[in-house]
Amino acid sequence: MNEREILDQLVAEEKITEKDITEIEDRILTEEKTIIIDSLHARSCKLNHDIGECRWYEEEQLRQTWARPYHSAWVDLFNSFLTSTKLIKFIPEAVTEESSSGPDDSPLPG
Repeated sequence: MNEREILDQLVAEEKITEKDITEIEDRILTEEKTIIIDSLHARSCKLNHDIGECRWYEEEQLRQTWARPYHSAWVDLFNSFLTSTKLIKFIPEAVTEESSSGPDDSPLPG
């Protein structure tokens, strides 16, 4: 049995609900989410990193990077955004589909 089949069986046995599954999935920090969050931070953070207003890049050099304060704050912000906009179900799937197929590396015409 794969993971989804096990979860479906637990739902059928009324041991858990689909809502329980969704809440757990929302908390899991996938590689796809970390890529998106890292990109958002790089494009959106207005704090001065050179003088330590934001310690994002310092945290990247340490163990448990995503549990550290600045990374954790951006994870919370991202999850809040996804939940409030109801995009939580679509973002990881879209990233996975795009990354699995890869970009078209053929040259542009002309």
